[in-house]
Amino acid sequence: MPLHLHEREDELYYVLEGTLEIECGGKVFRAEAGAMAMLPRGVPHAFRNSGKKPARALTIFIPGGFDVFVRELNQLSPQDSADQEKREAIRRKHGIQML
Repeated sequence: MPLHLHEREDELYYVLEGTLEIECGGKVFRAEAGAMAMLPRGVPHAFRNSGKKPARALTIFIPGGFDVFVRELNQLSPQDSADQEKREAIRRKHGIQML
């Protein structure tokens, strides 16, 4: 996931398998299975799989409701998914900025 921020939610990651490289507030952290990372709202952050095998993480958004954002993105047709203006409108509606 590229650098972005949430205006409304804090994000909590618990790494189940593999290794994630997490950037938060300009600092980069390596998180292996068993690690937990808190990414506060309003702070730019990004993550990527930095290992050689698949990574899995449990992600919690506080407060809840982030699923509505995901559902709206998933409802775009394949043609609309390529339409960045529609994707950006959904992000703005839910207080998410891509940086």
